[in-house]
Amino acid sequence: MSKFVENRKVLYVDDDDASCSAFRLSMSDQNAGVYTLIDSSMIGDFLKSNGPFAVVLSDQLMPHRNGVEVLHEVMRTSPDTMRVLVTGYADMDAIKGAINEGGVTHYVSKPWNDAELSSLINDLVKRYNVAMERQSLLSDLAVRNKVLQLSLQGTASGIVTLLSDLIDAAGKDVASQNFRIKKLGAAILTMMPGLSGKESWEISRALELFNLGLALLPPFIQLRIINEGMGVIREIPLAKNHHLNAAKMLSEIPEFEGVAKIILLMKKDFDGVGAPQSDRTRGKNLPLGSRILRILLDLEEQSPARFRGRQVLERMMKKPGVYDTELVGMLLGKEQIKRREKQSPNVPIYELGSDTAKVEDWDAHAGQLMRQVNSSGTVREIHGQQRELIKDVSG
Repeated sequence: MSKFVENRKVLYVDDDDASCSAFRLSMSDQNAGVYTLIDSSMIGDFLKSNGPFAVVLSDQLMPHRNGVEVLHEVMRTSPDTMRVLVTGYADMDAIKGAINEGGVTHYVSKPWNDAELSSLINDLVKRYNVAMERQSLLSDLAVRNKVLQLSLQGTASGIVTLLSDLIDAAGKDVASQNFRIKKLGAAILTMMPGLSGKESWEISRALELFNLGLALLPPFIQLRIINEGMGVIREIPLAKNHHLNAAKMLSEIPEFEGVAKIILLMKKDFDGVGAPQSDRTRGKNLPLGSRILRILLDLEEQSPARFRGRQVLERMMKKPGVYDTELVGMLLGKEQIKRREKQSPNVPIYELGSDTAKVEDWDAHAGQLMRQVNSSGTVREIHGQQRELIKDVSG
C-alpha cells in the first residue's frame, strides 16, 4: 500500500504585498511550505499548479475576488483543505458568508498576533494531515479486507473485478485509458499463441490492473485526477510512480505475484534504467508483460495527437535501449504476419483476428476507440458512481 506523505503547504492570498511579506515572516520558523498570492483572480490556476494545500488563508477585502469567493473556490477544488478568512474590519456579514459559502471554520483579524497565527496554522496543518492519513488508512484497510475475503474464497476473478472497479472509480480518464490498453494488449496476445496459459493469464490481468496504484493514492489526489484528468499525475511526485504501490499490494495476494512483477517493472527501459532503481532486471529478463505495457503506454500517450501510431513505433525501433525492438517490429508487421483475406480494414485493433494485430490500425481507429470509450454507457455509469465508490472504500 502507499505510504502516507504529509502535506504541509500553506497559502495566503492578499492583494497587499506588505501583508504577504508579514505573513511569510510570521511563518519563517515553521516547518511549512509557505506560498503567497497577490492576484486573487488567479486562485484557480494557482491551486491547479501548486495545490493541494493543507491550509489556505485569504484576506476578505480584495479586488477581483474577495476572500469568501477565494475560499469557495478552494472548497470546490480541494474540499479537505482547511480554510481561514482574514479580515481587517468587523464585518460579520462577510464572516457569515464565508462560513456558509466557503466552508470556513476559522477567521483571523488584522493586524494578527504572529505567535497566535503561527500556532493556529500549525494546529490546522496537523488536523488536515490526521484526517488525510485516516482516510488513506481506512481506504487501505477496506481494500485489504475485501481482497482477503475473496482470496480466502479462492475467487481470483472476484479480486480482479473488485480492483477493476476501484480503478474505474479513479476517474473517467483512468477508466478510458484502462479500456484502451486492455483491448490493445489483448489483440497483441492473440499474436503470441505459444504463450503458456499462466503467462497469458498474468499478462491479461496486468493489462487490467496496471493503474491500480491510482486507486491507492490519498483521496485528495484522486479527487484532483477526477476533476482535472490524468495530466495532473505528472505534477504530483507521489502519483508519478503509482505502479509501485499497485505492485506492492498485488504481491501480497496469492497467485498474483507474477502480475505484481509485471506491473512493478512496466516503466523500466529495456536496458534496465527506471523505477524501481533498486531492481536491476533488464533485456529479455524483464517480464514480457512489462515490455508490452511499456510500449503500449508510450504509444497511447503519443498517438494520434502528436504522431501517427506507425511513426511512434518507427521511432521506438530506433531506441533499443528503451524498448524491446523485436516486439515493436512485430507490431509494425515486420514478422510477415498475414492478414485474413476477409478482414475489414475498418475494424478496430481490439477486434482483429488471431493472425493479425498490426498497430497501424491504431492510426485510423484511435479516435474511433476514444469516442466509443467516452460514449460508452459503462463508462458513463462508472463516472456517475465513482465518487460513491471512493467514498465507500475510504470509509
